[in-house]
Amino acid sequence: MTTKRTILLITAALATGCANEEPGLEHFDLFGTVRIPKEAAEIVVNVTPEGSSEAIAKQLDADVRNLGPVYLGVFPSIDDSLFDYPHPEIGPVLSGNSLDVYPYGGTSVGRPDFACYQALRCKVTTGRFTSYDDILEYFRDELETPIENQYGDEVTSAIEFREWCYEIMFLTSDEELPFLPSEADQQKVDFVDKGDFWEADATIYHSYFREGAVVWGWMDSPSRSYNFASCDTDIWGWNLFYYDQQYRTGATEAGLLNAPDNFIDLGDWIADDVPTLKSPDEDFVVTLGFHYE
Repeated sequence: MTTKRTILLITAALATGCANEEPGLEHFDLFGTVRIPKEAAEIVVNVTPEGSSEAIAKQLDADVRNLGPVYLGVFPSIDDSLFDYPHPEIGPVLSGNSLDVYPYGGTSVGRPDFACYQALRCKVTTGRFTSYDDILEYFRDELETPIENQYGDEVTSAIEFREWCYEIMFLTSDEELPFLPSEADQQKVDFVDKGDFWEADATIYHSYFREGAVVWGWMDSPSRSYNFASCDTDIWGWNLFYYDQQYRTGATEAGLLNAPDNFIDLGDWIADDVPTLKSPDEDFVVTLGFHYE
């Protein structure tokens, strides 16, 4: 039975391929690379030293864990006259509150995730950490905000971290946690150090293709209070009810690629070297080289 099912699955996958072959529907999976300058991972955060009530600025060295989520989309073109940074051309102005753009397709490289503790809502980006201990160390030593459990005590071990995740999310394996890499994943984080740049693979699934379109996007850099403008803890996410623990888990905002100017803040890194698509079979390389200051 297992062998027959495996053969059927493989046959279906080969028949499907990358493109939708229905007549008149020109949608493809677009593959490429996103590059971010090395200095984008050198961030400044506000920390409150132990025994002090006053926050001070702390410079963090370049570290892949400092990179926020990256949002990519395929757009008709770029219009540099709209904002103080490169931005896709807008569509008809239907509302005074937003300048909408209409992407053909989109994706992200990493996304904010609920990493089991209320204190981590919208603060852990997938594809940036390698283990429970990696997260605990980063928040304790780099951000100087140790992760606290439901009783207000510091979480000090990976075992405690894992048990809490399993308990409140009804899980049985680390494979079910999106903020940790799977055991089979040889590349532990999305972005790899390539000298002057961090580079990651990116796939824009099932996107409409039009020759001459461009790939554009931005990285939502963490604020000094280590928050992400693209993630909300009050409206989005699912409601967690576990004894006296009752709160929303948080999730990415709606309309990130339809109205990106609503979410781009000072400090973000924006695509300024955008590839023009000539063929759906040609890999793209997009560089987020514009620092919005």
